[in-house]
Amino acid sequence: MKAAYQHSHARPAFAIPARTVVVFSGLVAIALGLLHLVDEVQRGETRAPLIWVAVLLAGVWLLSLFLIWRGNRVALLVAGTIAFAEFATQGLNHFVSGGSIDLGALARTRGLPAAIALLFLGPSCLIMCVAAMDCAANPRGRATGWRGLIALGLSAAGGTLVLLHAADDLHRSGFGSLGAEDGAFVAMVIATVWVLGGLSTAGHLRRGTFFVIAATLFVLIPFYNLHLASGGVSLGKIASESGMAWALVAAATAVCAGLALAFSLLVLGLQLSVRRRPQGKAPAPALKKA
Repeated sequence: MKAAYQHSHARPAFAIPARTVVVFSGLVAIALGLLHLVDEVQRGETRAPLIWVAVLLAGVWLLSLFLIWRGNRVALLVAGTIAFAEFATQGLNHFVSGGSIDLGALARTRGLPAAIALLFLGPSCLIMCVAAMDCAANPRGRATGWRGLIALGLSAAGGTLVLLHAADDLHRSGFGSLGAEDGAFVAMVIATVWVLGGLSTAGHLRRGTFFVIAATLFVLIPFYNLHLASGGVSLGKIASESGMAWALVAAATAVCAGLALAFSLLVLGLQLSVRRRPQGKAPAPALKKA
């Protein structure tokens, strides 16, 4: 048991302690959830009993984060359950057709800030759930090294840009053959996988780089088909319809994905090219003379 505990600290999962990831992502999710609740109250969608239930759950969630920071493992289960329930509730209400209000309609009627809050709420909940599982085994340990820090920086910036670009696509209907809700959900999954890959690269190099490679390919291939191929929506058209800032967000998303993909392939190639030296055979035991 002691050896296994030491081994878990020798190879931690994240470049940042899992406890910090849980608390930070949880606080972001609580703040975004309350902002969305205020928007629902203003729209008249949520009645008084449900408002008090939502506020109570937010309070329990916040208390759980405090207890997690103090080392309580039961609070991990409570916070993870609330986070997953929040993600499922918002997904069923806004990211599928026939929900209480579709995300595309929400962006048109309430503006992009309301849609952006929901887009960032989903990954925050999912990242907190995954980090909670690692936090149960190793809350404070972290992996160090320049590779993990670079991968984490690129993934955090890339995930943010993916969600912002998805928000702009909502009011332009710029997801191609996908509907607004399906495209936004795919963007949330890509951002989540990308950030988790960046977090994991320091401690689990192959797993982290594979996650980053998969996420960035799902960014670059659609970006080429939608914005660079013939018949697609050019960056100039995005600038004319949404503004230059959103065109820069789209371009920065592709640039960040390309850098992250190249860096992950380089790191993975260097790691695979390193060959371990063959261990020498142990000498044969000496034979005693009769």
